[in-house]
Amino acid sequence: MIMENYTVSKVSEEKANEISRVRSKYKDGKFAELLRQWDYEKHEVMDEAIRKDDRVRTKDEVVDNSGRVMQPAVYETKKVNRIATSLEQTIVEIQTAFIIGLDPDLQAKPRNEDEKHMLEVISDTESKNKMRFVNQRVVRSLLSETMVAEYWWSVEDPEFYEDKPYAGVARNRLRCEVWSPFRGDKLVPIKDAYGDLVRFYRFYSIKDDNGIEIQRLMEIDKDEVTLYEHRTGADAGWVILRKTAHGFGKIPVVYMEMERALCDKIQSKRKRIEELESNFADCINDNFFPKVLVNGIVRGVQKSGKTQTIEMSGEGADVRYLTWDQSTNAAESEISRLIDDCFTLTMTPRISPKDLQGLGSALSGVAFKYVFMGAHISVRKHEEIIGEYLSRRYNFLKRAISLQVPSIAKGRSLRIDPVLVPFTIEESTGEDTKEKQKESEG
Repeated sequence: MIMENYTVSKVSEEKANEISRVRSKYKDGKFAELLRQWDYEKHEVMDEAIRKDDRVRTKDEVVDNSGRVMQPAVYETKKVNRIATSLEQTIVEIQTAFIIGLDPDLQAKPRNEDEKHMLEVISDTESKNKMRFVNQRVVRSLLSETMVAEYWWSVEDPEFYEDKPYAGVARNRLRCEVWSPFRGDKLVPIKDAYGDLVRFYRFYSIKDDNGIEIQRLMEIDKDEVTLYEHRTGADAGWVILRKTAHGFGKIPVVYMEMERALCDKIQSKRKRIEELESNFADCINDNFFPKVLVNGIVRGVQKSGKTQTIEMSGEGADVRYLTWDQSTNAAESEISRLIDDCFTLTMTPRISPKDLQGLGSALSGVAFKYVFMGAHISVRKHEEIIGEYLSRRYNFLKRAISLQVPSIAKGRSLRIDPVLVPFTIEESTGEDTKEKQKESEG
């Protein structure tokens, strides 16, 4: 990455202390733990310090008649099975699909030409920024990381308005970027007594041409975006790289958070599942191949074609296979129950082909809604947070667009009340619309 050229100025001691206080509000430990939960390769079962390899004896010690050890026993390390599960990722992906797999219903009904044009610019802005995928990213980040932010800024793009004669001399449009902890962003919102965002901080890092990591900070308020950089060496400390007026008159950040990650409540169960599956695999490895139990004196081995017969003598002489009489049903039953609990507690449907086999013919309409009622209830639950987030987004877009396209400024009166549309097969494939058209034609 090529470093930009800036005119820098060192911050005051008071400002440096303020930045330190703000930085301390970010809970590094919490988000490091969330990342460990999300990345199955970082689970406890994969940690050799927690799940230790076995130490097995391969050769007994040799002692003389007096009991003195002539040769110590020989041990070697036996690798144990480490089976991690990406249960958190699976549950979050399914929930994300049900929550935002379909575009929200904006419930916008323009009442005049200005509002109609405002809705058109908003729609084109969303299309240009690929908001369908942005929506999925922000919901996934919320459920797994507990916080996410959307940063908007203005870029020059006169072609954006070529098919909009009402736009006049407008030349700028809006772009957005998603920030979240897993992407390397340390986000600190500052709110007033009423819960309104008054300042926003984003701590992040970049790399210079030599691959050296450099810490940076963006401080955003209703008027400006201030970019800081942390220097090392003789001039160690924070310096201001630049201040830029964003021109929106409102913080161009849309932020949402939740107290706990979606899968926080299933952590103990997921750990138990991984422990059981790993131990079960060890047990199978140790007992899969048959073992021969010999009792008595071996007199010889007779060959007959490809088979061999062991000749035994002595009282109670016997040769038989040692069978694995211990039942594995208990472990399998517990694993199955724990997995069911994880999906039930998070109100997540199991939608693999195997899970859907028992449902008969393809579900549609009311039947689908009843079968996946838990997931739809979960959508309404998360709408408390995500719905507010979307409302703040569209309020910001209306304000920003009215500044960029003054000719439709009166369109800010457009009422937008976004409602989440829970995923259904009919809606996703367009079959529901076709059915409604047939009904209206009939």
